[in-house]
Amino acid sequence: MKKGIIAGLLTLACFNGYAAGLNTEAKAPFGLKWGQNFEDVGKVEDIDLSNCKGMRGYKACEIDFFLEGQEPFTPWTSNIILMFKNDRLMSVVNSYSVSEFKKSDCGNIPKEINYLSSLNVDTAQLGEFKKSCGDFENKSMKKTIKTSYGSVEFAVTKIPFAGVVGYTSYRLDGE
Repeated sequence: MKKGIIAGLLTLACFNGYAAGLNTEAKAPFGLKWGQNFEDVGKVEDIDLSNCKGMRGYKACEIDFFLEGQEPFTPWTSNIILMFKNDRLMSVVNSYSVSEFKKSDCGNIPKEINYLSSLNVDTAQLGEFKKSCGDFENKSMKKTIKTSYGSVEFAVTKIPFAGVVGYTSYRLDGE
């Protein structure tokens, strides 16, 4: 049930605010490209697109890690959802554990913020997440930042009976 709730939230994050129009030249995170076709993404080493669900031109592919992430994703990644529209990559959602049930700490938030900094994302707006680590058991937080990768939504939320989960949702903004 825990994985189902997380997958549902991540799929919702993929659709959240997506604007049509893909630029196939724009970089997406993890070495991917916006608009890259489904077949080409499937050829990337260690990306297994066998767990996909499709509907009306959309396809959501979940990559679940038994332990923690693997290349090309970050080492703290626990789940990735790649969203395709008409077989073209439109969204990437990276989720990771922030804290275990009944334990509030920053977990992987500083690592994820440092990763975003390495992509030249202005992370100054995310300082509130580091300051609020003790409050994640009681509230959710979300911030959207415009970047050269498109929009990056950085969020932390409490999942009932599962602890606190963070996710970073990348999507190319429509022109």
